[in-house]
Amino acid sequence: MRNWLYEKSSVIFWVTLIVYIIIWATVSYIGVYVTYVAGPILVVSGITMWLSSPKEMDD
Repeated sequence: MRNWLYEKSSVIFWVTLIVYIIIWATVSYIGVYVTYVAGPILVVSGITMWLSSPKEMDD
């Protein structure tokens, strides 16, 4: 379950970040709504990804 959550939140985070950067780089005006939507998605998925990251096992 932890790996599933990590994988899904990772995909959501990176796709949102890439789309946001593409919009930021190509459009002269970024509406506040884009930031209002992308910001919380990046924060929530990033924190979820960080908290559910696989633990490194010490051998």
